[in-house]
Formats: sequence, C-alpha cells, structure tokens
Amino acid sequence: MKAKQSCQTLIVLAAAIAVAAPSRAQLDGSVWPQFRANNEKSGAVAAAAPALNHAWTITNIGIPAPGGLSVAANGDIYYKSMDDDGCYVYRLNPVDGSILAQSVNLGGVNGSYSGVAVGVSRIYTTIYTSAGNTSIKVLDKSTLAVLATITNPAFQGLRGTPLLGTALNNAGHRNLYVVDRDAVMLHAVDSVNGNLMWSRSLPAAGLFGAVGPMWEDGNGRQVIAHFGNAPFFGGSAIRDNGDNTSTELWMGGPDSFNWWGSGAMSADGQRIYVTTFNDGDVAPLWAINKDNGNILWRVPGFRGDPTREMNFFARPSVIGNRIYCGGGNGVVACYRDDISSATLLWEYRDLADEHTCISAVKAPDNKTYIYAVKQGLTLSPARGVLIVLRDDGNSVTKLLETDLNGTMLPSIWSISSCTVDGDGGLYIGGGDPRTTGVGPAAIYKFAPGGGYRLSIRGACPGLVTIEWSGAPPRQQQGLLFARSTGNQIIPPGNPCAGTVLGLGGNQLRLVDPPGFFSTGNSGSGAFNGQASSGACGGFLQLIQGGSCALSNVVQVP
Repeated sequence: MKAKQSCQTLIVLAAAIAVAAPSRAQLDGSVWPQFRANNEKSGAVAAAAPALNHAWTITNIGIPAPGGLSVAANGDIYYKSMDDDGCYVYRLNPVDGSILAQSVNLGGVNGSYSGVAVGVSRIYTTIYTSAGNTSIKVLDKSTLAVLATITNPAFQGLRGTPLLGTALNNAGHRNLYVVDRDAVMLHAVDSVNGNLMWSRSLPAAGLFGAVGPMWEDGNGRQVIAHFGNAPFFGGSAIRDNGDNTSTELWMGGPDSFNWWGSGAMSADGQRIYVTTFNDGDVAPLWAINKDNGNILWRVPGFRGDPTREMNFFARPSVIGNRIYCGGGNGVVACYRDDISSATLLWEYRDLADEHTCISAVKAPDNKTYIYAVKQGLTLSPARGVLIVLRDDGNSVTKLLETDLNGTMLPSIWSISSCTVDGDGGLYIGGGDPRTTGVGPAAIYKFAPGGGYRLSIRGACPGLVTIEWSGAPPRQQQGLLFARSTGNQIIPPGNPCAGTVLGLGGNQLRLVDPPGFFSTGNSGSGAFNGQASSGACGGFLQLIQGGSCALSNVVQVP
C-alpha cells in the first residue's frame, strides 16, 4: 500500500473518564419538545454521540427564530422562521431535511423571538408585530394549518416559546405559560380554549422572553420560574393555583443581565442554574434555591481578563452535578456543583467569538459530549462554527471544529439551538434574522459516527478490499493511514484543521491510490488495492473533505 503527501506532526490530547446522568422527556414523549430540551430546561439528552458526521444541509427555508428547533416524538423537526416578510412554521424530515409541511405566513416581524412547543396533536408559537398586536398561534401538528389565534387585550408583546404545562387547571386542561415582555408579565392561557387564566407581574423581563424551568409542588400545582434583566433580584417563581389565580412564591435570583429569561433545573430538582453576563464584574453562573430564590453559590466572572474571563451568553446544559456553560472569548466551561460552592473542572478557550449555544449529550459509552456553536459575527469572514468536546472528568478533549469549509452561516442569538434528537442527530440553524428581506438561511444536521463506516478484507501483504458506507453521496473523501491509533489534531493551515482523528503517531499519510475520491452516488462503495508489507498492522480512517466527518478506524490485517 503506497502512501504520499505526509501531513505535519500533530498534537495528542489525553483522555479520561466522564460521569453524568440522563435527562427526562416531556410533552409528546420527545427528548426535545420545546426550548432547552424539556420543562427542566436542562439543555441535555441521553442519546448516541458524538455527532461528528455532516449528514445534510438544507437552504430552501426561512431563517430560524431564536427559539431554535424542536423535535417531536416521531423525530420530525419543527421551527419557526423570522424574517422581514413575516413568520412561517416548518416541519422537516430528519432523514434528509425535506420540508414535510409549511404554514401560511403567520405575520409578525423580527421581534417574534419564539420557537415551537410540540404537544400531542397541536403545536404552539408566539407572534409579535407591534405593541398590542401579538398572539399565540395554535397549529395542527401534521399539516401546520392554523387551528386558532389566541389574543387578549392584556397581551402587549408576547415573546419566547410557550411553555406547555403538566398540571391540569380547573377545566381539566393544561395551561400555556408565556412571557409578555412589553407588559412585563407572565400569562397563563388555557391550551384548549384559549382563555386567559391569570396574569402576574414580573420583576423584569428577559430580552428573548423564555420562561422556566417549571415543576410541580407537593400538591400537584404548577410552579414556573422566570429570570429577567435587572441589576438586583430579577427572578421570581409563580405558582399556578389551578383556579384562575396565581401566587408569587418568591422574588430573587441573580443580579445581572439574563439573556433568555430562563435557567436550568438541577438533576435533583432542588436548585436552578442561571447564566448571566458579567457586566459590573458580577458572577456569570448562579445556583438558586427553587423554594425561596436564595442564592446558594456563584462563580467569579474575572471581567476584563481574556485569559480567565467567564461571560456566559448561552443557557447552561446540565447532566448530573455538572453544569456546562458557554460565552465570550470562545469559552466552554464545566463546573461541578459541590452543594455550597462550585468547582471549575475544566475550560475550553480559543479566544475566538462567542459560544451562544451549548448542548450536552450522555452517550451509551457513559461519556458526556458537548456541542457548542459560535455566533460567528466577529469572525472573518462571518460564519458559524461547531465545536464538539468530550468531558474527560477533569479535562476536556476537542473532537471536532468545523465551519463546513467556511460555508456555515452565522448562528446568532442561539438560533443554532444545538438541538439533539433521540437518535443523537444534531441540528443547527444558520442565518441572520436582522438582515433586510429574506436573507440566506440553512439548517445543518450532524450524525453520530456510527453511520460512516469503513471496513477492510483480505490479507497483508497482498490484495485487500476497502469498503465504506453511510457517507453523504457524491462527496470527496480521503483515506488516511498511520502506524498507531490516537487523538491527533489536524493543525492550522491544512484542510479540516482542528479535526481530531482516531489515528496517532507521526507517520500519518494520505493513501494514494486512491487519494481523494468520491463517496459515490449512494454514499457507499469499495475498491481493491495492493497492501505492501509496510502497511501490515497499520490503521486506516476515512475523512470527508467537505464536512470533515470521520469514519471508524480499522486495522490493516
């Protein structure tokens, strides 16, 4: 097996052990039925991982609104677009990204910062056009036909994905909870008949109007938390009494700017983690007692020090006692909740742009993988970037960094969503909803590595057959050879720079023939080659030239 085109000497990263626990599903049984995965807003799921393989890109769609993407129990992907020509809801096929249904123009403008809450037979989203001209849209889950438009004189400016409750009201129905940013209120609306059940003033409203987490108290009554933008005590917890009344249980929470308005519940359901900006050198991560709003601990922000600064823009993701945060200076940080304090276990910092979306996955291999998406606006050229990390206990390994060869659109305001389905597929939205008219938009899917498979048959030295499957069709791929396995990173200045290979040593080569070659019309195929004695016992791996996705590693027999 002849080889040429030697790559540069690469960097080796160490691996260790990850610990965590899976999250819970809600609503129609999906792992991600509304913003931040579930009612606990954990931003985490249990699924196959890591998703390193670029499966597809679709571009004939509208720009996703900041509420991101939601997944139904059958795997269908839902989202609402947000552009100057109005808003549409889409239902996508997770297999190939094809549009299964599209709603009529629902109206609204760029302030319609809502995703889609997926119920059993209906879906819900908010529309904002101007102060007082705002509503909740109820759509058929399959056809996306508009079933109802819920309005009320009390509604001034609804924002954020509606939160679909779990407890029943006095009519035997579940309530929707939605933030009114203009009126600075939380509204409870009957999800069946659209009646306004109650409204409650908030101490402050979040820019994007999300609400949560949500839980039931000891008497089966719904409790909803919200965290807004205020220098002091911008959070509150409100109990739905189930009888058209509500009770404010507490006012408290962090003392800073909360971008989304929501936090994430701890795994034991006793505390809420809230990320904020570190303006004024305040803490960027807070643990809040869910019963009284007291601050249990906070972490330093190190304002102005780019080598240590923590300034968190993304909602946290929570698995077990670990909290994953992302923000400015290209930071992803992992904290451990030690009950009365927090320990920074590791940080990833590349000093490039801002991570505005973080999602975590607990995989069947008992390891935790973190997906972080860069906003992309401060990069040159502007583009989105996906970072895939593995939690190795007290350290972290970067498995993938890709902007799809500069083609990934910026994913501002967490429109990226980093949504993960039950099979471990990762969905990222791209586009800038502030642009005039219908700007360019895209949604990208990445899939776990098990789909892109390499195998070898034959005996070395001698004739061998190389086979591959599960690749995107009609893409270029290269066959790499090394004397050992490892975690070598392709260095800057090379195609797919930053990709962590499954190969090791300093003798990495591109095998030629075949060099770079097509995945074929079906994404599978085979070729024969003559393996020399120098190849025996070595290792092979495929890499796709466009997405930089990797196959499994096989040993030459």
